[in-house]
Amino acid sequence: MSTDAKQCPHCGRWCLKDNACAYIFSDGLDEHGKFLIGQGCGRSFCWRCGLKYCGHYTDAATGRKMRTARDVHDAACCVADPDFCPRTFCAGGHSAHCAPRTWPADVAAAHAACTPALCAVTRRATPPTE
Repeated sequence: MSTDAKQCPHCGRWCLKDNACAYIFSDGLDEHGKFLIGQGCGRSFCWRCGLKYCGHYTDAATGRKMRTARDVHDAACCVADPDFCPRTFCAGGHSAHCAPRTWPADVAAAHAACTPALCAVTRRATPPTE
């Protein structure tokens, strides 16, 4: 298994790790830094745990950073994401972009019946990752 590539938990695209931090984007860049339109979803995830961060960081059509992109995440922003499920979102503590946190008690209780394959609240399947 590769230690420098992981699948994006949002879209399943393989992403390469560089020597920077553990804040990874599925942004459509190839190994030469060329942007490939439609490759990658523009969302971010934690390299260390492989779980999601909220929102879009780059525009999947242009590769440009979104005006609404977040460089730092907290429980409030991630809970507000329409795809949020505590089983699939990073609980923080792996980089400066996301401090350790706990989800609000009402949110955790609402998601108590979720499984790694299906969120009981959103009724969305979670994409497989390796």
